[in-house]
Amino acid sequence: MDHMERTTLTVYANGYCIKGAGSLVPGARVTDYLNAGDEFLVLTDVKVWSYDGRRVLDAPFLNINRSVIEMVVPQS
Repeated sequence: MDHMERTTLTVYANGYCIKGAGSLVPGARVTDYLNAGDEFLVLTDVKVWSYDGRRVLDAPFLNINRSVIEMVVPQS
């Protein structure tokens, strides 16, 4: 894939609020990205907070096991 569009996503998973960028094929929907057959959702430029608001982690890259994802919110 020559060009990917970066879309900022907020993912709620396993007691954490995770904000980062997902790489989508141009024209693809976020739903398509989330329903890809991979076991892990890949995000870059990640910031992680616990649900009580405590900043937990900043990372350039994070894999999130899809089985623990509770909700995904695309940012406009």
